Amino acid sequence: MGWLEFNLNQNDCWVSKFTTAFWHIWCSRNKAVFEKAVNHPRFLYNRVMADFFTNIKSFQVTSLKEGGATPVLRWKPPQRGFLKLNTDGAWKKEWPNAGIGGVIRDAAGNWEFGFAKKVDAGSPEAAEMMAIREGLQIAWDCNYRNLEVECDARGVVQLLSKPLEAENHPLGVIIMDICIILTRNWSVEFRHTKREGNKVAHLLAAEATHQKDERVVFISVPEHAKAVFFQDKEFVASSS
Repeated sequence: MGWLEFNLNQNDCWVSKFTTAFWHIWCSRNKAVFEKAVNHPRFLYNRVMADFFTNIKSFQVTSLKEGGATPVLRWKPPQRGFLKLNTDGAWKKEWPNAGIGGVIRDAAGNWEFGFAKKVDAGSPEAAEMMAIREGLQIAWDCNYRNLEVECDARGVVQLLSKPLEAENHPLGVIIMDICIILTRNWSVEFRHTKREGNKVAHLLAAEATHQKDERVVFISVPEHAKAVFFQDKEFVASSS
C-alpha cells in the first residue's frame, strides 16, 4: 500500500483530488459489479473533476446587492493583488457567426490584454461560455494567477457554479472545459455584473462578429473601445 501512503502525503490540493478520484472509481466499480452499469472513462474523469472543483469552491458568485443605496453602474476594479477579466458574447440567430470578446485590466484600470474572436455558437449562452473559456486560457497562458472574472449573463455564472448539475446540459462539454482549467494552481473568483460594468468586453464581442480575422488579440486598447475604456479608467481614478 505504499502508493496510497505516497499520494496521501502530498500537498492538500493533490490529496483532495486523489481522494475524490478514489471515491468515484470505487463507486464506479460497485455499479459495474452490482448493477452491470459501466461508465466510459471520460465520463468518470468529468465527474471527478467537477466534484473536485465543487469541493474546493473555486467559484464565488456575487452580484450587486439589492436594497440600500443605489450602486454606481460602472466597471469596478479588482481586489488588491488580482487582475480582472471581463468577457461577453454577441449572438443573434440570423447572424452567420457569433462573436466573443474579453479584456483583462489591473486595479488601476490599465489595459493588460484583450481579445475578439469569431465563433460558431448555437445560442447566446454558448457564446458567453466560449468567451469565458477563451479568456481563462489566455489569462493562464499569460501567467496571471490571481483573477476575478465578470460577465453580465447571470444564468451562465450560476450554471458554472454547479458543474455536477450541468453534466447533461447541452453546453456540458464547454462547462467541463472551464472546470478543468479552473482546477489548475491559481485563484479565480467569478462575479456577475450589469451590462454597464461590462461595456468594453461587449464592444470587443460585437466587433468580432464582422472582423476579417477569426481571432484578434489586443496588446493595447483598440480604437473602437477607447471611449468606453477611458471612461471606466477615469471613474476608477475619481473613486480612489
